[in-house]
Amino acid sequence: MDSIEHLMYELRQMALAEQERRLASQRVSANSAIIAASVAVPVFISRGTGWALVALLFYLLCLAGCVWVLMPHDFVFAFLSDELLVDRVHENGASLDDAYIAIGMRLQRRLRANSAKLASLSAMLTISCIMLGCEISALALDLVR
Repeated sequence: MDSIEHLMYELRQMALAEQERRLASQRVSANSAIIAASVAVPVFISRGTGWALVALLFYLLCLAGCVWVLMPHDFVFAFLSDELLVDRVHENGASLDDAYIAIGMRLQRRLRANSAKLASLSAMLTISCIMLGCEISALALDLVR
């Protein structure tokens, strides 16, 4: 079963699996950022200084961005074979290569949709990490004051 159609199907399946791993990695990173951001804030907030309040603001922004990454989003990482059967039920003589082409086209659409969503989550995670850096900077300034 070595056809170009089968190879394209396999490559798209691997790309979907990679997107799923990327999403899991982003969620782990968001959890880590929440933990890092939450470590020092309670201690410094009790001091009530100006820089501690600025750090609290950055903490809340970081937290909001990370929670957004952790929320459920509309990703599709699997293919239901019933979808293919509905498409091909009326076609006589459809070959296995035709089936791989149909599946490949559906997977490609899902890859594109997932890619755009992953990019937006990645941007939000980047912004959250910048907010974490700003929080740490504000806490450091509070220490030297």
